[in-house]
Amino acid sequence: DNLTINFSSAVFKMDAHFTWTTQSDSQIFSYVNCVNTSGGGTHVNAFRVGLVHALNHLARESGSSAWKRSPIEIDEATEGMVAV
Repeated sequence: DNLTINFSSAVFKMDAHFTWTTQSDSQIFSYVNCVNTSGGGTHVNAFRVGLVHALNHLARESGSSAWKRSPIEIDEATEGMVAV
């Protein structure tokens, strides 16, 4: 499944698209100033932490009984993810 988030304000616009595959590993590609940060670094770490925080927030807010368990872990959230 795909997840799309759109945000805009008077000075900023963002579109984010998330895709998960059936693979067990993740493929997260990061670019800073048009240069691939092949080692990931703080940008990828912050993305992963922020993603898990947002997913756990959405799970709590949904009120669904399916989310009445321990919080989603980073490896769970990014398993099979492809992100650029």
